[in-house]
Amino acid sequence: MATPPDFHPGDKVMVAWYDGQSYPAVIEGKQGDKIIVKFPNGEERLVLPKQLTPRR
Repeated sequence: MATPPDFHPGDKVMVAWYDGQSYPAVIEGKQGDKIIVKFPNGEERLVLPKQLTPRR
């Protein structure tokens, strides 16, 4: 699993969400120990790095 330094703005990732599903998103940046992601619907969220996996 990637660690925070391995994620960069523009990287495509899958976000493990609280409903047990994973959703595609793009890294927008970092805020403290959390990562800012943007979903295809335009919504931005702060997530923990452990919720992210690289998207192929």
